[in-house]
Amino acid sequence: MANNNLTESVVTYILLPSVVFKFTAMIIGVVGNTTVIIYNIFLSKEKTITSYLVGNLALADLLVCLTFYPVWIIEFIQTILNIDSDQDLFCKLSRSSLLALLFVSVATLLAITIDRYIFIAKPLKYPLIVTQERVRNIVAAIWLISCGVLCLTAVYFKKPRRQPKRSYCQVLDEIYWPCEIVILYIPIIIIFSLNLKILRIARNQKQRILQETANV
Repeated sequence: MANNNLTESVVTYILLPSVVFKFTAMIIGVVGNTTVIIYNIFLSKEKTITSYLVGNLALADLLVCLTFYPVWIIEFIQTILNIDSDQDLFCKLSRSSLLALLFVSVATLLAITIDRYIFIAKPLKYPLIVTQERVRNIVAAIWLISCGVLCLTAVYFKKPRRQPKRSYCQVLDEIYWPCEIVILYIPIIIIFSLNLKILRIARNQKQRILQETANV
């Protein structure tokens, strides 16, 4: 009996600060991302392609705050109160939604980076290449693919039957690693390389301006 009380005290001591932290992060995220969405989509008088992409990024982050954090807060509270929960459902909601929305965030960041690269590298052709219709199609494709990621990972994420620990989820490596490579690593590599190109173009333009100024 004493050991059980000690274990419950340790669990409460560890998880309660996590609940407070996640709840605080959720509130800050909801307020901050809602503000970004309202400003970029509704209040900004000079709406640009980048404004819509930033709004889409904020929407993805807002959905993370409304799905990922509440699921974990409920799970931690149930653990503290020693209440059983559906661990398979927890795994599907917490992991699958996070991966799907992570894809939306990273893909939107990639779209913003490509937008900035075209604007700097090809300023004259930019209005012809980057149009509102194309951006809407890209945003729709991002969300459509994220729904596919959500459905795919929801099928395979589950609680291992022989794993006594709560909040422990597992997915087949054949599913997880390809998803992580496509969702995270490849876009980050492309974003990094494009930013290097943008930096190189900016340096060349600066040197050209300095040379022209010196010649004058």
